[in-house]
Amino acid sequence: MVIYDSNGNWIGALGLNDSNGKFLWQSFDSPTDTLLVGESLKANGQNKLVSRRSPSVNTNGPYSLVMEAKKLVLYYTTNKTPKPLAYYEYEFFTKITQLQSMTFQAVEDSDTTWGLHMEGVDSGSQFNVSTFLSQPKHNATLSFLRLESDGNVRVWSYSTSASSTAWDVTYTAFTNADTDGNDECRLAEHCGEFGLCKKGQCNACPSDKGLLGWDEATCKTPSLRV
Repeated sequence: MVIYDSNGNWIGALGLNDSNGKFLWQSFDSPTDTLLVGESLKANGQNKLVSRRSPSVNTNGPYSLVMEAKKLVLYYTTNKTPKPLAYYEYEFFTKITQLQSMTFQAVEDSDTTWGLHMEGVDSGSQFNVSTFLSQPKHNATLSFLRLESDGNVRVWSYSTSASSTAWDVTYTAFTNADTDGNDECRLAEHCGEFGLCKKGQCNACPSDKGLLGWDEATCKTPSLRV
């Protein structure tokens, strides 16, 4: 939980103090599936987001966004494989020694645009590392990044403009409009339990008899071995 004033300026986060004023717990130290602007994943604390099972079931789902020593990776966990499967890695265009933290940031680029970034502190560099997410055309301070129950990553930003006062999706990791291979086929359960997918469309189901036509209700995948 985080508190802003009426102008969208950050005031503080929910916390619990002892009798000496020392923090025992802060909401910003315990992200679940969501990062608010200014909230971080940390090497010496909570280093990952975990998706919900579904929009209506608030238990851990199979997807995670993990800050590792040198990278930020999306994983899918299933009992059909001995270890989690990486399905996406965010790019950083500098060499990384050891990530200490990764923070979701909204930075004002101009009078009309804001930049949304994941910004990392690298112990081996005097400069922060960053990966660009999107550039909304309004104040993006009121934004949150969420690992969705389907494994996609989205940023939702609140627009206070006169023409539109609503939550808008300002970043989506995997979209079928993407031409670089980052479409929804990257999502492990987009076509059920590993149904075959091409250009965002489900088109076949593997079976012990070969490939069958796609049928969401009956497509079940044999156990995988790695």
